[in-house]
Amino acid sequence: MNRKQISIPKVLRFSWLRAEGFESLFQQLKHQRLKSFLELSGKIYPDLVKVFFTNLEFKNDVLLSSIKGVRMEINKKAWKDVAGLKSRGVQVRKGETRTVPEFNKVQYYGQCLRNPIAEIKHFHVGGLKVDQRLLGMIVTRILVPRGSNHSTLNEGDLILMYCIQHNIQVDWIFVFLITCSRPRGSRILGCHMWFWCKNS
Repeated sequence: MNRKQISIPKVLRFSWLRAEGFESLFQQLKHQRLKSFLELSGKIYPDLVKVFFTNLEFKNDVLLSSIKGVRMEINKKAWKDVAGLKSRGVQVRKGETRTVPEFNKVQYYGQCLRNPIAEIKHFHVGGLKVDQRLLGMIVTRILVPRGSNHSTLNEGDLILMYCIQHNIQVDWIFVFLITCSRPRGSRILGCHMWFWCKNS
């Protein structure tokens, strides 16, 4: 059995965003149709999640796995039914900026900084304005989670942030499939795929 720990899924309440005065971020995430996904909650079965990821296959935009002989398929219809997501928008992934040609990593990051004239050595969330810092944490902890170093933003994180802030619709199903189909060494167990147990 895989010894890698399951990351506990994070939940973002849209009512909290509005109550705390993050109206702009509230509207940007709502425009991306992420409300249902970000508010997903339910029971988590760690052993089932580990088996699911151990047996995971990725074929033709579908996640396939089996647990105790039961074949599971997470396709675009499942994403739509459970999280309200549709497969449309730009297909964003780390290392590919051609889908958003106006994006410039250094320029965008500089605009997000509290001190815009600061020298940029690393792309950390710590020096960002509050809204951008919160958005960076939402991206690295919920939307494209990883095991550690949530405070460092890679190019893929910054492209997603840019798209969210500029109301460029992202194909979130594509992003989540790419995130969940990473090689076993870098995949994060618990990539919001526990949702099949929702309301059980």
